[in-house]
Amino acid sequence: ALFSEFLRRRFERSASPGEQRAMWLRAGRLLAEAGETDAGLQRLTEAQAFDEAALWIIRCAPRYVADGRLQALRQHIAALPAAAAERLAYWRGLCAVDTDPAAALADMRSALQACADAADIDGLLAAAAGASTALVCSGRVAELDPWIEVLTAHADRALTARDDDTDMRLVPGLLAALVYRQPWHALSEPLAERAERLLHHE
Repeated sequence: ALFSEFLRRRFERSASPGEQRAMWLRAGRLLAEAGETDAGLQRLTEAQAFDEAALWIIRCAPRYVADGRLQALRQHIAALPAAAAERLAYWRGLCAVDTDPAAALADMRSALQACADAADIDGLLAAAAGASTALVCSGRVAELDPWIEVLTAHADRALTARDDDTDMRLVPGLLAALVYRQPWHALSEPLAERAERLLHHE
């Protein structure tokens, strides 16, 4: 690591800003494609390739969440300028559900609007699940009804089979909303069955 830092400093002293940016961009792409996502995102951010970095974050965010690396994901999103980070409102909100439910809820509202504009039903359900978790965590269960409406409007899609990691992000929040506000809802039982199936998940 020390030798790498030495070479980097020497390169920065001898290369023009344009040459440095081109190098960080190439390095970022190579690292990200090789699975070294943290280092790749850092290089892309240094190259000011913010849109490209945001696309990599969207691609890799589910793995960060599944691995419990929310702090790392939060830091990568925070390193982007506001315009690029806004595309990541859902993931930024998900990172804040436990620590700052109010901020998480605001991000979920932004994500909901963006997904509605894009007709992204899976995104709508994910935002509803994240918002429901934030509301339950903050004791604001009376505000769950609008999010349950999103779930009800897309009930068929909500019951579509997914991989366990995706279900771990969706099912607990959606089920919590129904348990606290509408336990008689037609989706309560099938979501509870899916939640039970996930109990083996680490």
